[in-house]
Amino acid sequence: MPTIETARLAVAPVSENHLELSIEEAFAWQEIIASTEQEQRKKRDDIRFSLAGRALYLVVFESTRSENADPEVIAALDEAAHREALGSQALLHYYADTPDENGRARSWCLWVDDKSARQAVGGPAHQEAMSRAPEFYGENYAVRLFSVIPHDEGIIFYEHTHSPTKSTSSQERE
Repeated sequence: MPTIETARLAVAPVSENHLELSIEEAFAWQEIIASTEQEQRKKRDDIRFSLAGRALYLVVFESTRSENADPEVIAALDEAAHREALGSQALLHYYADTPDENGRARSWCLWVDDKSARQAVGGPAHQEAMSRAPEFYGENYAVRLFSVIPHDEGIIFYEHTHSPTKSTSSQERE
């Protein structure tokens, strides 16, 4: 079973200062979509399978750790939520960030659709991790939701305005 560490190695941000960039700019999405499409072709045994025009769903967790946050507890909660997500055939990609020197990090999951993502986030491991977020991050975290639509000319990102958790604006996080 893939671990968070292998997920971290599978995808890398485009720059060391990726936390200063938007989610759209911070990763090589064309490459991520292309590799995801190849993986799906193999899984489905369908060389014509395409993600073009499909509305994928991206869940982004951005945070800054509190000084008293226990990294071992956070890692255990993250690993449990990751294992839970792997139980779904709808998880396409996962990226887990390593916090920078200020405790800031950004992790994300790319899903086949919003229904599958919402089902996974409703699982017990995700619920426990989210219920403990204020303990580790105070008010310095946000869950951001996007539709991601690949097409021939590029990728469209549409951010959903309704967030399932308390969040801070990007200006407040900077």
